[in-house]
Amino acid sequence: RLFRQRCKPPIARVASLRRRAKTQRCPFAEVVPSAMDEDDDDDLDDDETSAEDRRWKRQPHAHALTVILGEASSLIHPLAMWRDGIRGAAPVMDPVGVDIANMCERTVEKLDAEAQTLATTVGEWFVEDRDVMEWNATAVAEAAGRMQQRGRAEQQPNNPQRDLSVLDATLEEMSFLCQVISRYCTFSSGVLPRPSIGTNGAASAPSSDPNQSKMYVHLQEQSLHYSALETHLARLNFRNALNLAAPVEIVLGRGVRVPSVVEDSYYVGQRAIERASSTLSDRAVWTLGHWVCELWSLNGPEGVYGALMEGRGCLVEPKREEPKKKKTKKKKKGGFAAAFLDALDDNGDDDDDASPGSAPSSGNFLGGLGGGGGGGGQSAVDPIQVHIDSQLCALNGMHSASAACLALSNLLGSLYGEGGDEGGAQANGTNGVSGPRNSPPASSSSSS
Repeated sequence: RLFRQRCKPPIARVASLRRRAKTQRCPFAEVVPSAMDEDDDDDLDDDETSAEDRRWKRQPHAHALTVILGEASSLIHPLAMWRDGIRGAAPVMDPVGVDIANMCERTVEKLDAEAQTLATTVGEWFVEDRDVMEWNATAVAEAAGRMQQRGRAEQQPNNPQRDLSVLDATLEEMSFLCQVISRYCTFSSGVLPRPSIGTNGAASAPSSDPNQSKMYVHLQEQSLHYSALETHLARLNFRNALNLAAPVEIVLGRGVRVPSVVEDSYYVGQRAIERASSTLSDRAVWTLGHWVCELWSLNGPEGVYGALMEGRGCLVEPKREEPKKKKTKKKKKGGFAAAFLDALDDNGDDDDDASPGSAPSSGNFLGGLGGGGGGGGQSAVDPIQVHIDSQLCALNGMHSASAACLALSNLLGSLYGEGGDEGGAQANGTNGVSGPRNSPPASSSSSS
């Protein structure tokens, strides 16, 4: 009863949002912002509303599941410590000690069973409310090759910006759900598989297997959905980067340009790997890592290499100079002398505008033959220079892509390097997650 009482408020909030979405016949994602606005109006006088509180309001399922598993852990841990302390006191315990230890064992198992039931229920609500199965069907259809027309707008959703933002928010909450469930499964594996002790000190078989529990199975399902949807989102972001590819000047004033698709692809891969690592799921990390390797591979069906070979985002537009405006002169009073001086000034301006070697009396005729700016005021576009600038931009993109591959390799090595777990990422500070952020790949191409 105490456990259910503590978990009731966040679960009731999720149930209320679900009822509102069903009553209004709108998606659950549209109900959450309106509920947040109402809560903000109620808390106008409360200055202690932090960013963490707003995050929990944006992610009601994650909040409810965190409260459920957190309260369960806080109640299970002291009972497990008491049980282990009684059993370790003497090799053969008295009947009272045996009864107390077995009572703690039964209470721990009951709390764990209740927590698993509530947590899996909230997790199933999340899959239903966030349209995870619909998104997953779209991702599977694309992976099967039904939407493989590259560079076509038909493969994008009707409202790509909204859909991608909704999917990104869903994945953000799903990654946190996977992390919380994974941490609880690790915690429960250390306290649940304990044999029951009889009065004669004999141990019976463990009553439950954490790897076959309802929570563990639900974690595997959530991890599988997350891996598919995160790969789908990363692929859509890469295609958007291809459609928006253009030369980007990375060194202002020096004319050093890099295709934007290289840097955009780097940050797409970095974000996918970092969010996958936050789930504490090896399957998610290796799935996203495999996709990132295909993105930067030389033999991938679509990737950065193919985009650079096709010259996507490498065409440098020529700069056209604006025509020079002639200076307007004020009329001066002074009779014949002032008029004579103005005539001399006008003759000097005409000599400056004329091309070298052209006679002053020829006017725009020789200027038009030379193609210069004497008559029209605009310089002609040099196709050779445009071609050279585009080729240099592509070379800079290749150099930047090499640096991006090295940075992503260091990121994967920091997460699953020699240590084989996340501890290596925290211990190796130089090659940690913050390394590639501080040194983006495009900056290394300035030497080209």
